Order: sequence, then C-alpha cells, then structure tokens
Amino acid sequence: MRRGFAKFLLGIAAGLTASGSPACELNDNVSAAGLERELAIVNSRDRASAYDAYISTFDPEARVHGLVPGRIGTIEDVKAHYRSVFFELDGGTLVEDEVYVAGPMAAHRYHSMLMLNGTFDGVVAKNKPVTLRGQTFFRYGRDGRIVERWSNHDHAYRMGQLAGDQLVLLETTYMYRLTHGGLFNRKTYVGTLLEAGDAWYKGEAMRWRYSGALFVAVDSKVGDIYLGAARGTGHAYNLFLQLGRRFSF
Repeated sequence: MRRGFAKFLLGIAAGLTASGSPACELNDNVSAAGLERELAIVNSRDRASAYDAYISTFDPEARVHGLVPGRIGTIEDVKAHYRSVFFELDGGTLVEDEVYVAGPMAAHRYHSMLMLNGTFDGVVAKNKPVTLRGQTFFRYGRDGRIVERWSNHDHAYRMGQLAGDQLVLLETTYMYRLTHGGLFNRKTYVGTLLEAGDAWYKGEAMRWRYSGALFVAVDSKVGDIYLGAARGTGHAYNLFLQLGRRFSF
C-alpha cells in the first residue's frame, strides 16, 4: 500500500471533517481490516444478511459526506441508500482498483458492473446494465467502525440526471503546466474540461446540455491527483478529488 501518498491524500480528507472529534491513534491494520470487511460484505450473495452486516460497520453517529446533496448524511441516509444498493442492484461484484491506508484513514477506488431492477439514485429501470465507479474515503473509530465517510465523482451530474438510449457527447480538455517546480516540486497543472451533449430516449427531442470543470493536477510519484469543481446546466455542481490517471500529460 502506498502509505506516503496515503498520508498526504488522506490528510486532506481528515482536514475536511467538522466533527471536532479528537484524532484516533490507530495503526494501518484497523483501517485495512475495515476495507477488507466492507469488500467481503458487499460481494456476499446473501443480500439480506449482507445489508445488515454492512450497516453495522457504521457508528450510529457516523457523518457521511457526498451521499445526500446539500447536507451531511446520517446513519438513516446510509440505510436508505444501501437498501437500494443491496436489493435493487443485482449480479455485480465490487472490484477495488486502488487502496490507500494511513492510520485511522483509508481510501479506495472501485468499480462494479450490475443490473438495475428497481430504483437507484433516482433511476427506475428493469434489467438495466449499470456501471458504478468512484472513490471513497473512510475514517475509522477505535472499535473499527466507520465514524466518517467521504465519497465523490469527477463530473457535475449525479447518476440518472442524464439517461436514455441515444447519446451525443463533445468534450475538450486544456491543461497548462505551472513553472518553478509546482506543488511539492512535482509537475503541477491547472486545467479546464468542457463538455456538451445530451442523453435521451428515441422519439424524444434532444436538448443540448453543457458542463465545465476547473481543476489542479499533480503528477506525483505514485499516481495523479486531481482536485477541482464542476458545474453543469440546470445548476448541477460538484466538487471532486480524483485518484489515478484521467488525462495524458
């Protein structure tokens, strides 16, 4: 595990917390075990038991960022969201692409391909293939349960805001390398991403939608780090922290 990078990256997430709780002096084993436990539970085929087990990994007073737009989520929001995950999404396996651990903090990038039969994140469908990708940060308590969690995406829209069987997408990216060594004496870039397009169902009218993002990227020894903000048509917006390569430098 890339611990040097993790301490820098997860330190950012730790600094975002507004809980005021004292930092827990936990070793990496507690956080790593938490991630392993989550992976085993999510990939269990006994969905009812897995749901109960997953909810039990959260402290009852856990704070959840990025799950509910506009506010910090609670354990009740976690229950509602993962009720859909465990009972409306079928046949998928959660795959961890990258894992980082540093003391009480842990993070992973993941992807999962599933079949939606019901309602998830505002989308109602039957036998609809769905691919979930993202990154999640966790802070663990002394008992190994999750006391704070952050999740985010690197685009302006949430799942289901754009849906259909027809798609048009235009995208352009511009990046400028800063001089004088950049952050931490690593290659550092500022950039913008502009998109235009729409998703719609056959027989409906297409309507152009636009989104843009501004970001800072650092080409670190252990991977690329992107921090930015995105905004789209209809006042959709998002802040994102991207791990791993997205553009070619």
